[in-house]
Amino acid sequence: MTFERARSEKQKNERIEQIKVATLKEYENKGYHNISLSSIAKELNFTRANLYRYISSKEDIFLKIIIDEVNLWIDDLEKRTMTVSVNAIHTFSKEWVNSLLSNKRHLELLSLLSTVIEQNATLDNLITFKNQLANSNKRLVNIIKIKFPCLSEEDIFKFLTYYVAMATGLNPICHPTKKQIKAMHSSDYPTVIPEFKDMILNFLKDTLSRFLNQK
Repeated sequence: MTFERARSEKQKNERIEQIKVATLKEYENKGYHNISLSSIAKELNFTRANLYRYISSKEDIFLKIIIDEVNLWIDDLEKRTMTVSVNAIHTFSKEWVNSLLSNKRHLELLSLLSTVIEQNATLDNLITFKNQLANSNKRLVNIIKIKFPCLSEEDIFKFLTYYVAMATGLNPICHPTKKQIKAMHSSDYPTVIPEFKDMILNFLKDTLSRFLNQK
């Protein structure tokens, strides 16, 4: 694409969307750590100077992408759980996992969020991101509250905290890179790779049951 400077807020938003699309293409082809602003600019046929008119860093682009991906997942989860009966722990957990498996990218990126992406993002953009994530979290809390009305918001926040820690920690362990797998097979390190679907399903059921049994 030929670079033309955005003259209006609408054009600026369109340019941001183009940058996100190009960045996701780079992400799917190379993985997060192999992407640079130079490679994104090349994908767009921009110069780095032109790219800097719209974004400050690679991390700032990914903060925008993560919000999109999280909201897509929540949209999907809401649809899947709409007909689930109240307090149906097994069915709700199963639909949650099915939604995760259909929206894997948001979980991949959340696994990098606190240790990599947030560490290198600009403060202003990180504050904006946190506020957007808080709004997304309210939607998630509401989904759980509808299906488990006896749970307090405090219980739901605890559940979500445990879930995020478990899912983002478990995901990279269950999906090692080719290099990691080769290292496992070439060393004395155990080579059994956990099954993400089964482990996260059991975690969701067990954790929800524990909170409900406290009532």
